[in-house]
Amino acid sequence: MTDEPLVSTKDRPGEYDAFETAKPGEPIFTLQGGDPLAPPTILHWADLARGVARQETKQERADALFKKAANAELVAWAMAEYQRGDDYEAQQQARAADEAAMTVEANVVLARGVDRLHNAIAEALELADNPAMDRFVKERGRLRSAAEMLRGVARVIEPRRHMREQSA
Repeated sequence: MTDEPLVSTKDRPGEYDAFETAKPGEPIFTLQGGDPLAPPTILHWADLARGVARQETKQERADALFKKAANAELVAWAMAEYQRGDDYEAQQQARAADEAAMTVEANVVLARGVDRLHNAIAEALELADNPAMDRFVKERGRLRSAAEMLRGVARVIEPRRHMREQSA
């Protein structure tokens, strides 16, 4: 579904690759796929990042942090596969073949489902923003967080290429 590699490697830096995004002189710390502590460390970081994103007042910054956390999880899972000896490259090629095989009809069905998901998200956000929910502050926050998480899911599964690019 995307031309961009899902996970950064030495020969293919990804969107969130530390070497690619670091500013001159900015300190970085690299974890390698063979390090047994790398996957759990990255998964912990992703959890922390999502917590910060939920508290972020600027939606654009929150969305970026949610995407970065999701990407970090992909890296952690790829590292775990690498440590088990799984062939990540073969999995990526199989995934690309599956995506190429997806028919127009399947895209239409998926698009309809995503549209319904977007409608449900909009209704949940409308409810979360309703002043009548003020007395349910904790639930209101949970509802908003769940809706935002589902919005990210909808963006990932969006079958219409032009919609994915707008929401990225």
